[in-house]
Amino acid sequence: MKISHQVKSVNAKYPNFFPVPLTRIAHNYAQHFYQHKINSEQRKQIYLNTLAVYAVNYYLECFGVETNLEASNSWNPVIQNLANVADLVVKNCGNLECCPIWSNSDICEVSRDAFTDRIGYVVVCLNQDLTQATLLGFSKTVETGKLLINKLQPLENLVPYLDELEPSLVPVPNQGLLEKIRCILNSSWQQVEPLFDPSSSDNCGLAFGYRSAATPGQIGYLATDIINLGEDLSDREVRLNLAAIPQSESVIDVIVELCGEDLPTNLKLVAQESTGEIIISEIAQSGDTSICLQFSRQWQEPFILTVIREDFIYQKTWKYD
Repeated sequence: MKISHQVKSVNAKYPNFFPVPLTRIAHNYAQHFYQHKINSEQRKQIYLNTLAVYAVNYYLECFGVETNLEASNSWNPVIQNLANVADLVVKNCGNLECCPIWSNSDICEVSRDAFTDRIGYVVVCLNQDLTQATLLGFSKTVETGKLLINKLQPLENLVPYLDELEPSLVPVPNQGLLEKIRCILNSSWQQVEPLFDPSSSDNCGLAFGYRSAATPGQIGYLATDIINLGEDLSDREVRLNLAAIPQSESVIDVIVELCGEDLPTNLKLVAQESTGEIIISEIAQSGDTSICLQFSRQWQEPFILTVIREDFIYQKTWKYD
């Protein structure tokens, strides 16, 4: 009785929208991503994001729109550690953000991590029992970080809008900048290899991924160092990964991950300017298996990555000679 009441309540508030049953398959996906997280708030958000992405994917498949769940950042556990995203790759179009809200909400807050590189935002209303999702409408852009439900474009306009998008609108990586990135990384990292869109490669063996709908083929470079933390920590080894992905002719996204079976508490990962000013940092807590940093900058600007704990210090420098 409670479930049917909740479904009826949602439909009463949002008539004439598209309902999607949240089956066991949907919850299995959500549980799979949920169980890898330690932070309870992050777990909850990932669970809701996964259900929203599932619902939008279901809707688009009903209308014959090709999607790629596996290539979506929201389906990548590593990216989930870095950012609050709920994107769905629409083939030949780009990333469509799927924004979950509760049935009593009139405003949808969009994660700052989804402000850019999106072709649109679909608002998905979840009932309290998580048995049904209702697609309410969409917006092509987000300007203030909030979407008013009563200002959304009708859902029936979504598929025609996607049909109008030209593949040529999707950015292509700058090949000259890719070569510069390769040269920088080859000069100091133990292992360097191309970072590909998953539709054409497999980088998962390095336990680090960056998925983009921008292009098939190469989207950047991935570098890896294995770090021995020394005798004080029983010669424990951790892996330092860096992904560098061009976003324009001069700007790159930098994603850094420090990972291991059980990172030592208070192990710190720092990105800093060559002057010593800290750009961003993260400290491992008890039970962490990875800590991550993400930032953007001009490719020619040097920076330093530092792994530090008590008397141990390990540094890598990004510098183009």
